[in-house]
Amino acid sequence: MRERVRVRGTHCLAIGAFCSILSLILQIAIHVSQASTGAGRDLAMVKVNLQALGPDMRAVFGNSSIHDDLYNTTEHAPLGQSLGLRHEYRWGLYGYCAYILEPSTYGQCSNVTFASGWTPFETIRGDIPPNYFVQVNEFIIKPLRDSPYLGTLSHVAFYLIFMATLATILVIPLGLIRTTLTFLCAAILSCASAVALLIASSMWTSIVSHVQATNKTRTGIYVDSGHSLYLTWAAFAFSLASVLPYVISSRTFRRF
Repeated sequence: MRERVRVRGTHCLAIGAFCSILSLILQIAIHVSQASTGAGRDLAMVKVNLQALGPDMRAVFGNSSIHDDLYNTTEHAPLGQSLGLRHEYRWGLYGYCAYILEPSTYGQCSNVTFASGWTPFETIRGDIPPNYFVQVNEFIIKPLRDSPYLGTLSHVAFYLIFMATLATILVIPLGLIRTTLTFLCAAILSCASAVALLIASSMWTSIVSHVQATNKTRTGIYVDSGHSLYLTWAAFAFSLASVLPYVISSRTFRRF
């Protein structure tokens, strides 16, 4: 009977460790999103597509007013120098990458910045050619300009995800040290990680939903959530799932 309880306790710890490791892997993927155009290029918290902006501007201002130089299709052209818009902008936690989607897909990334807030209006404005600034400015509606709101929430969400990752890193070795105290600490840290990820995910969901109002207008600007946002929700679920096994282990340690 004692052996049977021991197996159950070991399995309980294994479940907690498995969930913690999965949560950490997902959080690492979130951190590397849009760090470069290589690994993580398909991962982003949010994406803004401007591919239809040119055609919609031509429909309003006339074909003679909007030319091909609205976009910059040079592969290694620097960002933020008013050299032309890119078709799509994708943001991660530490910066963004801008991509040309036609005729072939390639991109250029900004510098990596710790705790960089999401301010899409400033990013887009930095690439607008001077002769199109007035026209493009008219197409960017208020939610996309709301930099204080977007920047503040995304800044707070970054620190929550960062702290959740640190907590999850600590959980894994604590779960390997078989004492009541370490199991309890692992449970507390897993709970803290889950709460931080829940708040951060909710913040980013609110941010994206707020800006997606632009999708309902004919501006040629389309905003969509990226895969990293879904990974954040998944990481929250795994962190939450790891809490109970560690709590049970802290309560029943002497029995196995």
